[in-house]
Amino acid sequence: MSSDSPAAADPRDTTPLSTLNVTDASIGIVVSDWNEEITAALLEGTVRRLKECGVCDEDIDIIHVPGAIELGFAARQLAINKEPSAVIMLGCVINDGTPNFRCICDVVARALNHLNLRHDIPFIDGVLMVDSREQALKLAHGDLATEGVTCAETALKMVNMMSGLMTDS
Repeated sequence: MSSDSPAAADPRDTTPLSTLNVTDASIGIVVSDWNEEITAALLEGTVRRLKECGVCDEDIDIIHVPGAIELGFAARQLAINKEPSAVIMLGCVINDGTPNFRCICDVVARALNHLNLRHDIPFIDGVLMVDSREQALKLAHGDLATEGVTCAETALKMVNMMSGLMTDS
């Protein structure tokens, strides 16, 4: 999710979180340890919001990877081996003024797209792609609507949507 794009959750989606069925939801989270102060805040916000919405500790699997490039592979392995209802990818890529920034952002975006098109569960984009550390800290620690909270809510809404599609058929 880029710094100039809207939040992961569609602001027009008015589904009350209290109406979501999370009874059978299991959520995988893959978090990059690069820029750890920021990704730790994203992880904390994500897990806190999942629990507030009724997801139990035993239904949350967390995997740490060294950097953003490794998120796609680990998310795929988590999906295959643990079979969660959704996978949230958390990371932070800060523009260092080199072509490496664009390369990493491209790899992460392509991996996320590839996973969503080839698997039957949603993969949620929680990777900050920002121009400065200050911008990342604001998004990770900002008001109550941190990016981690948004990712948790998006995952639950997608799981609920998938559940609705399966019961309609």
